[in-house]
Amino acid sequence: MARRKIILGNESSFINKSFPIFEFHISKEVRNKYNFGDELFSINGNVILADFHAVRLFVQKLNAKREVKDHVASGHVNAAGLMDEIYHYLFRLYEVKVNPGVFKKALNHLNENIGEEKTRKVLFDFVSQFPPVDLHKGKISSFDYLNSFSADRSNAEITIEEMILLFVANFNPANKKLIELFDENYLSEKELYKKVINSLDSFFRNEKKFGPENQDIFTLFKAPIINNPDNIEAQLDFIREKFGILLDEKFLKRILS
Repeated sequence: MARRKIILGNESSFINKSFPIFEFHISKEVRNKYNFGDELFSINGNVILADFHAVRLFVQKLNAKREVKDHVASGHVNAAGLMDEIYHYLFRLYEVKVNPGVFKKALNHLNENIGEEKTRKVLFDFVSQFPPVDLHKGKISSFDYLNSFSADRSNAEITIEEMILLFVANFNPANKKLIELFDENYLSEKELYKKVINSLDSFFRNEKKFGPENQDIFTLFKAPIINNPDNIEAQLDFIREKFGILLDEKFLKRILS
């Protein structure tokens, strides 16, 4: 999968304040290996801007250094990127409409249950291996990034969200040909990362539920994957059928396309 930016701003139909930029991570090693650019997709407000030419260039770079049996299709990359966009959108909807400040609470939960030092350690590890654009370009240090804010959220909170979605991407068997790009094994603190993910899973189980079936966030995100483990298009169909009531019409149109 590719990095892209997700911008949820004042144009959003359900949000009246600006939100930070989110980037779908690939590891710095892979980015350098394939000479990828910083963005593949963007959404501004709830208007989705899909650059299919960029998708094709991305896939060309990827396949050029792979054996034929490991080639991926542009449609698969596009579907995987769309799924991640939708999950970021659902996180925003959950935080704004259902559970304001939930990521601040999640960070406090980690500090209390894992310890502040270990929590910082895994956050530093994550942004080092999967750096945001400015960090990758050397415009900001990991320390300054994690101690800064984007819009009204701390970058530490944003990193927690990114870690959860990295876990979901690795959990998905349909991503087997893309796993090289975002393999959680790139992390140096693997055991600590797993401990943090398990702690976050426990935290969200005890938070407010969300979605048509009133589920915790981890269960909600896993449901399309568990029902269709090897077919990402079927996962998107599941999302359209089960979560469609939550999604902007433009997401639904992209799934159908």
